Formats: sequence, structure tokens, C-alpha cells
Amino acid sequence: MFNKNIALYSAEQSKALDELALDHLNLRSNILMRRAAKFAFDVALKRWPELRSVSIFAGKGNNAADAFLFAGLAQHYGIKVQLFRLGDLSKLNEEAQSGYSKLVPSLLEEESSLGNVRGDLIVDGLIGTGLRGSVEGDYAEAIRLINKSDVPVLSLDIPSGVNASNGGVASDAVMADLTTTFICHKVGMHTGKGLLHSGEILMDQLGVSPELYSPRPVIELSFYNSMMLPVLPIDTYKNQQGHLLIIGGDEGMPGSVLMAAEAALRSGAGLVTIATRKEHLSTLVSRLPEVMVVEADVQVLKTALSKYDAVLIGPGLGRNNWGKRLYRSCLNLNMPFVIDADGLFWMASEGCPASDSVIVSPHLGEAARLLDVESSSIEGDRIDSAMQIKNKYGVAGVLKGPGSVLFGREKTSICGHGNPGMAAAGMGDVLSGIIAGFLVQKNIDFDVGLETAVLLHSAAADEAAGVLGQRSLIATDVINFLPQVMQSG
Repeated sequence: MFNKNIALYSAEQSKALDELALDHLNLRSNILMRRAAKFAFDVALKRWPELRSVSIFAGKGNNAADAFLFAGLAQHYGIKVQLFRLGDLSKLNEEAQSGYSKLVPSLLEEESSLGNVRGDLIVDGLIGTGLRGSVEGDYAEAIRLINKSDVPVLSLDIPSGVNASNGGVASDAVMADLTTTFICHKVGMHTGKGLLHSGEILMDQLGVSPELYSPRPVIELSFYNSMMLPVLPIDTYKNQQGHLLIIGGDEGMPGSVLMAAEAALRSGAGLVTIATRKEHLSTLVSRLPEVMVVEADVQVLKTALSKYDAVLIGPGLGRNNWGKRLYRSCLNLNMPFVIDADGLFWMASEGCPASDSVIVSPHLGEAARLLDVESSSIEGDRIDSAMQIKNKYGVAGVLKGPGSVLFGREKTSICGHGNPGMAAAGMGDVLSGIIAGFLVQKNIDFDVGLETAVLLHSAAADEAAGVLGQRSLIATDVINFLPQVMQSG
């Protein structure tokens, strides 16, 4: 049903693996390049079997060599080649020059300047993993030409303009339909805008032996597996499964705490109490009879907090004085916390609770507020931004979005599930409920619970979207699909 975890490598680690492979295999680099071009060409024929012509954009370095070799294979197969060559021939490495020199005698059409794209497929071999900083001049113009062309795009190794190490993109970056990547998966293609620009991703190890992949990867692409959670002991009881307190649900927002509570119960929490506005109490119990309710009064909560094992604060908390007072009442509590939504708004100004077990789940805007930066700064390097939040506040958590970044106490990973249909009201409330539902259970490890919760949430959303469609997906659908995904993953 789901995939095994995948090791992801930075640009520097990818380069080191290339060099290690060449030394180990005692090969010239052009052998690996030929394998890369052959893999990409075979993928292109399989995906576009009616292919009759290609427009190839080549820059410099290894990426250009891959592009030239792809062009040679296309010509040999009888496919017309239109070549846009941007790199200075005198600056091409030996492999690229060799590939180009073999191509020239039979080249049907080489463009000296950027113009109309006439191929049935565009092959992007402009920059590769060597991106440094912005993309300018002819390269930027070429990328804009590629993106405005109504032609499918195949990128070689990584879409030009995408940072292989963090998923940030330059002002101009190729929007690929499919990317064939070589030797290892790159971090930047699996999170943020890098994920958006990469399209479908296919990887080939090019014959590199598995034992060479010993350098520790930067991060893993993780997938849900039902074996991640311990089996329930035969003698477990509801207090062993934990008692969770959820604080939130200001005027007009009772649904937030209701969804969080149901998600926590479905995740295995033994007891859930909601502290909310007095006027919401009867409605919540009628909709979810398994939940307990109490008025969210600061004094009442102070006297009763000792009976709870963890607190989730934020869903529907609001940004007026009611929510502020409730948040402030938690600051001196040394117990496990999950902070989400408006709880993160107050955390940015009031600080973090005095606990060594705090989990946060910000989206892009909330992360920017926590770090007091522009949202574009977060999007430019989501992994570094997650680490900054972890270090600044002493918390664990997840930076939500395409390729959500999980940062536990010991492990960092990227969520391999998720779909655009999750951009819907209440999704964050459901996620925070699942996280808190695992956090409160005494037999689940802290990092394991956090990672499992995020993966389970997105995997359930994928299952729901597969049945209902992405546009029709709503937050409660995810809750409804939790039981079957928890058992089958």
C-alpha cells in the first residue's frame, strides 16, 4: 500500500557519492553519464511512445553532457533533435565536449539563439544539482521559454533552478512533468516548491553498489507503516492510554476542538476532555458523546490540570483576550504540550510553555511569525527554517506544507504522503489531534509518535482523496479513513 523510506541526499553528498562510485567501479565519469542518458531516454520512450522530435536545452557541466548523450540516443532512434546550447564550448568539461562532438556531424538543427520550441518533448539539461544562487541571463530566459511552452518537460537529474539541498527555487525554475534523477534521491525534490517543480520522480542508481551508500543521508523521505506503533498490551486500560486536555473553541469555532478530539480518540487516546466556551458544551457532547467537557476558565483549569497527561492548545483558540489568558495560564506548566493554530500566534509573542516536551505544527505563515521573518524566507529553505524553530524554542514538531518537514528530538524526515486536497479548513485541527492522541499514550515513544501522526494524517488524506477526489476532500474525511489506514499501512 505504501512505500519504504527513501534516503535523501544534499547536492554535496550527491557529488561525493558520484566520486565514490567512480573510484569503486574504476570507471570514467562518461560511463555513468551514458547510463544516465540511457535511463532518461528509455523513460521518455515509455512515457511518450509516439515521440517524434525533442527540443533539448543544454547548459554546462555534467548536466550538459547528459543532455548531449540523450540527443545522440534520440537521433540514433530516428527522433528529430532541436538543440539549444547555452554553455560556452570552451568551458565544457571533457565528457560534455566529447558528447557534443559526436553529436554535431548528424545534428539536424542547432539554435544559436533562443526561439520557438518545435519538439514534442522538452529535455531540460541546463543546470542540474550545481545551482548556486539565482538564475540569470540566457539561463533565466531559457527557463521562461520552457515554462511557457505547451510541451511536456523531462528534467535530467533535477529541474533547473531547484536547489537540490533544500527545495528552494530560484526566481526562474523549470516546471517539469517528470524528472529522472541519478544515483540517489535529492532532498530538494521532495519538499516545498522543489516538490512542485519536479513532477513525477524516477531514480536509477546507474549500477552503483548499495554498500557505497554509507554516508549518512541528510534526511529521509518517510512513509506510514502500521508497524511503527507498539501493539496494545492485553491488560491496557483507558488511563494507560492517557487523558488529553484540549483547550480552544472560541465563539463561532467549536468545530475545531471537536475535530481535534475525535482525531485524538481515533488515534487511541483513552480519555479526552475539551475545555471551551460554556455555550459550546452541550453541542460538543451531543456530537461526540465519548468526549468530556469543561468550561475554559483559568482558575478551574489550574485546579484540575494534574489529572491530565498532556495538553493540546490552539484549535479555535482565537486571538482575543479569552485565548490569550488561556494560553498564558499554560506557560508555567511542565507537562507535554501540542501547540497549533492560534496557540502558535500566542506562542510567538508570549513564549513557549516551561516543558521539555512541546510539539508545534506551524504552516508557512505561522512559521514566519515564530521566526519573525517573511514567508518567502521560510519557503526558501524549509528544512533550515524547521531547525531554527526547534533551536529557538526548544521544541519538536512539523513544518506543514508540500513535503512536510518533521523535526523530532533525534530524527528529521520529510513526509512522503499528502495531496493538494488537504488545503481545506480543519486539516490542521485533525493533525494536531492525532499528534496529541499519540503523545498522551504512555507506551509510545515521543519521536515515533510525532512522525507516525504526521505520516498517518497525510496517508489517510491520500486514501480519502482516492475515493472522494481531491477537490471534495474535507477534514472529517481524514478522521473517517484513519481506522483502515492505521490497520493496513
